[in-house]
Amino acid sequence: MRAALHQAALGQDLARDAAFTVVHTFDLPAAIERYGDRAYRTAHLEAGLVGQYLNLAALRLGLGASGIGGFFDDLVNAILGLPESHAIAYLTTIGVPA
Repeated sequence: MRAALHQAALGQDLARDAAFTVVHTFDLPAAIERYGDRAYRTAHLEAGLVGQYLNLAALRLGLGASGIGGFFDDLVNAILGLPESHAIAYLTTIGVPA
């Protein structure tokens, strides 16, 4: 899993070395039904907010956290076995700082 996620995250070592990674995903058709033409933007805003809360919680626990916005979304979907209708918005890595 670590090697596959490392590859999907454009070779960023954080994706391989973190204790765990949170993948922020959303059902795109359901989001469009609810939010209309602003669905994609709204889902990414929400993912960013959740990512920030994870960063703050990790910091409070003495851990490190970092977001990854560059990745091959279709490869992340394949790794997690998600249907193509699910969009990947963001990755948050958490672990012990180097």
